[in-house]
Amino acid sequence: MRTVCWMALVGLMTSGCHAKFKKNASLLGDVQPQVVVAGGPTALLQGGDASASGVVVTAVQIFRASKARDRLQEAVDVDHVSNAFVAGLDDGLSSGIPFGLTGAQDAPVLQVEVISWGLEAPQMGRQGALTYRLRIRAYDRDARRVYATRHDCAVGFGDAPGISHALGTVDNVKQLNKLSNAELQQIYEAGARACGEQLAVRIRRHGAPRGRQPSVAHGD
Repeated sequence: MRTVCWMALVGLMTSGCHAKFKKNASLLGDVQPQVVVAGGPTALLQGGDASASGVVVTAVQIFRASKARDRLQEAVDVDHVSNAFVAGLDDGLSSGIPFGLTGAQDAPVLQVEVISWGLEAPQMGRQGALTYRLRIRAYDRDARRVYATRHDCAVGFGDAPGISHALGTVDNVKQLNKLSNAELQQIYEAGARACGEQLAVRIRRHGAPRGRQPSVAHGD
């Protein structure tokens, strides 16, 4: 069981690993959300291959990624993004199943650690996505951990024309530079809110009593 549960922490979820949480989640009452962000947004723009020309492409991508990271860190307010994430989580848990959110300091804690977040493109010339990689833990009033999982979100970024998608010539850095700081902030807050809603569905799936689970398009 320990091996299976470790696999669950990296995304291969099984119902057995969350049986304890499913049994006790509704007994926690409302939980206090704590969002921990390790740092500012990053940029990962991958590309190239193992050939000599691929080495040059990769070097260019590293430079472009650093420019994109600097642009994001200049424009995006981490606290506002965290607040948007909590708002999405609150919306998703508004039914109270398996619990809702509260600001009470003595309440059980739902801790969301943002391991990394930013702009990621899987391949040079392809459309990027806003990504959020999360580690989630819940603690009861006695500070005993009752739940642990990980969750990744990816939200589409940019408005490159269809021909750029077809030809693989999307320029994510150029799209970044076309946006004002306020527009980038708004995009990231919307992405964080959507991610919070996604996480709420997952928590409900893991913690809701049998027969009251939400439907999930991509099961975990």
